[in-house]
Amino acid sequence: KSMNRPTVELYFRTGVDTLRRTFEALGLPGDDIDKPAVALGASSISLYELVPAYGAFAMQGQRVAPQLITKITDAQGRVIHEVKKPKAQRAITAESAAAVTTMLQRAIDEGTGTALRTRYGIKAPLAGKTGTSQDHADAWFVTYTPGLVMGTWVGAFDPSVHFSSNLGTGSQLALPIAGMVLKDIEANTALRRKYLRDFSWLVAYDVDLDCKPHREPGVLEEWLEEVFSPRQRNDSTRQGRRKDQNFFDRLFKRKQ
Repeated sequence: KSMNRPTVELYFRTGVDTLRRTFEALGLPGDDIDKPAVALGASSISLYELVPAYGAFAMQGQRVAPQLITKITDAQGRVIHEVKKPKAQRAITAESAAAVTTMLQRAIDEGTGTALRTRYGIKAPLAGKTGTSQDHADAWFVTYTPGLVMGTWVGAFDPSVHFSSNLGTGSQLALPIAGMVLKDIEANTALRRKYLRDFSWLVAYDVDLDCKPHREPGVLEEWLEEVFSPRQRNDSTRQGRRKDQNFFDRLFKRKQ
């Protein structure tokens, strides 16, 4: 789940030097890397920089520099100039790319990107992330497959121009642009085969997202779990009763 506190804690555990190297490898500016708020997205990054960074997740950790022009032809279709295909460079490990992609697939299927499924009916395998800046000034959405990376941004050049409600979020403003495009791609057989390829490479990596909760259960939660979970007869039942008694002792004990 997208939560601020564990994300900031991860920032401190990772360290500024490691983050700076990762930012550089992904082609992202590291001007604000020494500020913990960068872990929550508080950094000035353009779509031109952001989309190739997400491309590294789609390409098993390899990053390719974006190219605006690939070739130029004349009126007769003869190629006047053609740019060489850029070489991919290792930005992050394939294991890291697999972990991030698995998490971002869940963001599409169960999180803030579910509108691609429910509103636009897109069935293709996708990973993605929505984003919303402070005061709803910018709405972001990036989604990808192994064949396509798409980023959308809705905002103004002046951050004082912003929405005043939740209608200014990434899921409400930026996602619909991608949703309409992806819907047309999925409806076209040739485009669907070219761009909406599945994440078959993920099977090589055992990514387990069913981790223990970051927050330990409280006394009340432990007691409810004990009361409503099936118990075995014999000693375990007696131990359960003792736990119940200990719970009430702790809950109603007098303060010193």
